[in-house]
Amino acid sequence: MKKIFLSILILNIFPYSATAWQSRIFPYEGEGAEAVEYFENLSVEEVFQNFQRNDQIGFISVYGFNLMTPGLTEAQREPCLFSKLSSYVIQGTSDSPTGDVEAKFNRVTYSFAESFNTKVLSYIEEKGICKE
Repeated sequence: MKKIFLSILILNIFPYSATAWQSRIFPYEGEGAEAVEYFENLSVEEVFQNFQRNDQIGFISVYGFNLMTPGLTEAQREPCLFSKLSSYVIQGTSDSPTGDVEAKFNRVTYSFAESFNTKVLSYIEEKGICKE
C-alpha cells in the first residue's frame, strides 16, 4: 500500500517524469559523425508518416540536465498529451558533450526533435486530441 501511495504521490508532484518511464528508444544508426550525418539527413516528414502509419505518434525527447522535449512550452506539457502519446528518447544525447562531434550531435538531434514535435503538436490540434 505504501508503494502505491508513493507512486501516486510522485506522479502527482512530477506528472511529466512519468514519460521517462514509458519512453521508447528512438531508433537510429551509426555513431559519432555517422550519427550526426544520419540526423542531418533525416526527413521529419518521412519519420512522422512512418510513426503515423504504425499508429505510434509521440514526442521525441533528448537528454540534457533532465529529459527534454524540444518544441513544447510548459503550457503545452499537459498530462493528457503524455498519457495519450508515446515518448521516444534519442540515446546518446546529453548536456555535457566530450568533444565537437558530440556537441554537434546534440545540436542536430535537438533541432530534429524540435521540428518533429512541432509537427506532432499540429497533428494533435488538427485531430482534436486532448480537447475538452
